[in-house]
Amino acid sequence: EIDARVHNRIIGSRGAAIRKIMEEFKVDVRFPRSGDENKNLIEITGDEDACYDCRDELLNLEEEYMQDVNEREEMNQYTRPSRQDPTPKKTAQQKGFVVSGAPWDTNSTEDFPSIGGASTGTSNGTSVSSVWGKK
Repeated sequence: EIDARVHNRIIGSRGAAIRKIMEEFKVDVRFPRSGDENKNLIEITGDEDACYDCRDELLNLEEEYMQDVNEREEMNQYTRPSRQDPTPKKTAQQKGFVVSGAPWDTNSTEDFPSIGGASTGTSNGTSVSSVWGKK
């Protein structure tokens, strides 16, 4: 039996690691399926001595990988939990926000007379072009 938490690491990317082990020991290794009762039970078939050698190799890998798993779990207890709420709460009252009285408000003629609608004409009454276009 090998802890199910390390099965993925033993199998490797696209099964490359387990294929290498099966070729090296000339055995067939089968991992439990999702519906199986014992998730930790791995079946090794082939020559008896090769099966024992393969089992020893898999147990060594399990020990190595379990150290990583245990270290990661131990380190996780020292990290802060995420502050992000995975399910944002939406209420019917949330409409966003409205800014009024800001300097860029077109009704503010004190600070920005050319934006606020004051005429930008010359003393003779002709229209002058501003940065916002012709008035």
